[in-house]
Amino acid sequence: MKIAFLVYHDITALDLFGPLDIFNRVTSWKTMLVSCTSGPIKIGQGIHIEPAEILTENSRFDAFVIPGGFGQIDFSYNPDNLRIIRSVCLNSKFVLTVCTGSVILGLCGLLIGKKVTTNRSAFDILTRLGATVISERTVEDGNFLTCGGVSAGIDLAFMFVRKYAGHAEARRIQAEIEYNPQPLYVYQTLEDDIQLQEVLKRQSGKVNSIRQAQVDYFINASGN
Repeated sequence: MKIAFLVYHDITALDLFGPLDIFNRVTSWKTMLVSCTSGPIKIGQGIHIEPAEILTENSRFDAFVIPGGFGQIDFSYNPDNLRIIRSVCLNSKFVLTVCTGSVILGLCGLLIGKKVTTNRSAFDILTRLGATVISERTVEDGNFLTCGGVSAGIDLAFMFVRKYAGHAEARRIQAEIEYNPQPLYVYQTLEDDIQLQEVLKRQSGKVNSIRQAQVDYFINASGN
């Protein structure tokens, strides 16, 4: 299986490296980093990456993975980027998104009527873009697989490995990387913690306002 990871400026590092590390450990799979532009990409946490391939509208992969992050906003304002990503998604067998990578799909018009999930801060964004948002860690609808914020990409990757490389391979990799989460703080749902909800809402308020403005822009541009 040939799996391509989209990289663009200011993606969240774990959105990329969590699933990438897991897929790299499947012996029969090949992974690569791809971009819509040439030259080094500076992702979150100051890491520089050199993509192996520049995407075109004819690019196709067995699986195409789109990470999220604050850079999603600037990336999505470029209509050439969205045109290319839409084509690659339609050409590819599977499309996976981590965190707000799903917003890129929504702005490409690919999530209308689809069941999806994303970072909680972007639930209303995807709803406005025609998706049916489900508050789950991972969601699969046809050939589209989406997950919640940041660390959920690891769970999405294991789900994908289990389904398409087999239980034995998924179990081997889980043991190999000693993936046995034991979070310091445990909650059943975010809705159970009103105080934490307010903290996160304040933190994401500015970014969410910018994303809402972006949705307004694309809705007005499309005439819908």
